[in-house]
Amino acid sequence: MTVTSQRSRTGGRLKGLSREKTSSVLPGGAWYRAPEGEGWGRQVILTVRLDKNLAPRFVWFDILLTGNRFVTFFAQINSRSGERRHIFSSLCECQTRIVLPLNGLNVKTGDRLAIGIERKTEPLTRFCLSPITFSATEPPVLTQPLLPQGPLVDAMGQSTLHSWPGKKANVPALVRHLKAKLQAAPRQRWPSSFSRWGGWKAQRVKATGFFRTHHDGRRWWLVDPDGYLFWSCGMDCVHSSISYESCIENRGMDLRPMHAALPNVMGPFGRSYRLNPWHPKELREFNYLEANFIQAFGPEHGYDRWITVAHAELRRMGFNTAGDWSDEYAARREGTPYTRPLELWFRFPTTPMVGPNLPDVFHPNLAADARAFAENSLRETRDDPGLLGYFLHNEPPWGFDEGGIVVPLLRQTPECLARRVLAERLRSKYGGDRGLQQAWGNGVSLRQVEEGIWTGDFSSTALADLREFSTELLDRLFRALSSACRKVDPHHLNLGVRWWTFPPNWALKAMRHFDVVSFNYYLPKVDRVGYGREREPGVDALAMGLKRPFMVGEWQFGALDGGLPSAGLRRVADQVERGKAFRVYQEHAAALPWCVGTHWFTMYDQSPLSTTAANANGGDGFLDGTHSPHEPICTAARKTHERLYAIAAGTTRPYDVPVKHLFPSC
Repeated sequence: MTVTSQRSRTGGRLKGLSREKTSSVLPGGAWYRAPEGEGWGRQVILTVRLDKNLAPRFVWFDILLTGNRFVTFFAQINSRSGERRHIFSSLCECQTRIVLPLNGLNVKTGDRLAIGIERKTEPLTRFCLSPITFSATEPPVLTQPLLPQGPLVDAMGQSTLHSWPGKKANVPALVRHLKAKLQAAPRQRWPSSFSRWGGWKAQRVKATGFFRTHHDGRRWWLVDPDGYLFWSCGMDCVHSSISYESCIENRGMDLRPMHAALPNVMGPFGRSYRLNPWHPKELREFNYLEANFIQAFGPEHGYDRWITVAHAELRRMGFNTAGDWSDEYAARREGTPYTRPLELWFRFPTTPMVGPNLPDVFHPNLAADARAFAENSLRETRDDPGLLGYFLHNEPPWGFDEGGIVVPLLRQTPECLARRVLAERLRSKYGGDRGLQQAWGNGVSLRQVEEGIWTGDFSSTALADLREFSTELLDRLFRALSSACRKVDPHHLNLGVRWWTFPPNWALKAMRHFDVVSFNYYLPKVDRVGYGREREPGVDALAMGLKRPFMVGEWQFGALDGGLPSAGLRRVADQVERGKAFRVYQEHAAALPWCVGTHWFTMYDQSPLSTTAANANGGDGFLDGTHSPHEPICTAARKTHERLYAIAAGTTRPYDVPVKHLFPSC
């Protein structure tokens, strides 16, 4: 009989973590305990050695985490053929099956898997871990997970493990709350200083009927369609489908037992079951936010009432932009300026790809694919004055290496036109292999640059050359896309690619083709310093030389007192501190002469059952899934937005108080 799997024994010990003698609730497993206090680092719980030659395709195990706080774990496979690292979190008070596909990693006898804690927040952590299974076949789906405290969400999608201000006691209380919100909606107004588009009524310049950029000699502004100066205080994901809904199933388990009262899919709540186009295709989800509005107003009117209530909430808080991934129909109906994400159309079907979402920019088909991209994504909204602009992509997976996008290209793409051009550039610069070796190091040849899988390291000179060529690659891509977009839509702002953190200089140089340079910035204040990097020499002069304004596409601060097990990407102590942190960030950004807007991510908290990924299931919204506001940050936003234009004009100083930022957030 062929052996298809191997189960490990649980064991081992790490510094600061102990194994309990308590009987395991998972067959063959063991309990572990990590003490109170924040934790960082790769603290290994156990190491498993594969002692059978199975050629496994999966590693899987179950974990049960007690309490109501997320802990971020890691599983790292070290084999002679490579290394693979997975980050995950267990659902709280629920047996959670973690399935790690090996995706071609050749794991053999003697290779090892380490499991440990990546990071945790302050409370004591206690969890039970099952034996680890290496399997050549797909693991069985966990259909009846152990739930020591019962279902994890109630009939309204609220966590059963948490209490917080605004939590609804029952469905009648939810209905009363939403009907009161609808009744109050007509009274909600933007600050009196705002124009009908959310611009500044005190300052008017030339109107074009669309949004545009403007420099007044001191600072950058946007301009609304009526000519009023405009600063975009935006909210991402203004839609009735919250950014991460409640999962019903995933690859390893059936999540239906975790829901207290999932309705019949054939009944009035059937539309709340869906596959989300922005999420993994294997995940079926249930949208409690939408279902709660159906509960209050019926299936015929739930969506319509949500539009009214949600945009009234934006006006109450003073937000003048529905940012990326928002409901565009709702924004148009309510007269709220909005932006559009184009990454679902970011495809190059006839151009060879040299990396994730990266076409070979020297291929002759690029221009035709760029034209198709623009036509398919922009034609519908080209004449809409309410469209502020569009983002070509969000956090493209390029350039996280210090050598730019060319390093992964050399290591992963054995042959392409881009590599041939790079070899020619280097031949022109260094004259041949001898000159290249003097600059890059002995043993290097132009042939290795041109084709094959690069396995060596790079000298500092080589990295500089690769960054220079990375700029050329991005410049060609951005020029092709931007030119095609302007031909289809000459009216609206090209807001760029929403780079993850502030772009490095080599990438920033290529952003001259955009109207606005955008980046996502999850730090206490906006600055021209990339996350985890030092300020690059010359960055300020380079940014000013682009003669373009900048915009923040995403930022947030969460807390752990709002009814969820995680705080998202950034954490402060509580909801009051969230309000302070919001004001400091937003008002500091408005005071920067090069910044024309920031967009908060997101309007609603995530679901307690959205995912087992790290930094998810987070309390980072302004409202929870019953449309109940976290009032301290909502009030803070209104105060900031009432004085925002005076801050941007330089007549009022930005709010500045100490805010304690806590790490990690899990």
